[in-house]
Amino acid sequence: MSVTHLALLAAGLQLAAATVTDPLEALVWERRVLVVLAPAPNDERAKETLHRLEARECEVADRDLTAVLAPARGAGRIDDRQLTGAEVDALRARFRVGATDFAVVLVGALNVASISTTWAGEVLPCTPRQMRRWHY
Repeated sequence: MSVTHLALLAAGLQLAAATVTDPLEALVWERRVLVVLAPAPNDERAKETLHRLEARECEVADRDLTAVLAPARGAGRIDDRQLTGAEVDALRARFRVGATDFAVVLVGALNVASISTTWAGEVLPCTPRQMRRWHY
C-alpha cells in the first residue's frame, strides 16, 4: 500500500470518527441520564437495573430520567431509539468501560446524597479536593 493510500485511509477513518454523533448530546440540559454499560444486552445486572427503573416509572418520570443501554455486544438503545454500534462504542470509550465490564453512570444529577445500587460494591464519595460547592 502506498503512502498516498495510507494517508487517504487515515483521513477516512478520522472523518468516520468525527461523524459519530454523541448520543447524549440531545439530552444535555434536558434530562438526567442513567447509562447502563454491560457486556451484553441480556446481562443480568443490566436487566435488573432496567427492571427496577421500569417498576418506578412515575418516580423516574418526575426526575426527568432517561435510561441508556450500551452493551458491548448487541443492540443499544436510548428509550425507543436504537443506538448504532459506533454510538455505543463512543459511550463505552467516553466512560472508559471495557467490553467485559459492567458500569452504571448517572449523568446530570444534582444534589445526590446517596445512590442505591443493584450490585455488590461501593459507591465512593468524592475526595474533598474533588468536591465543589455552589451557594445560590
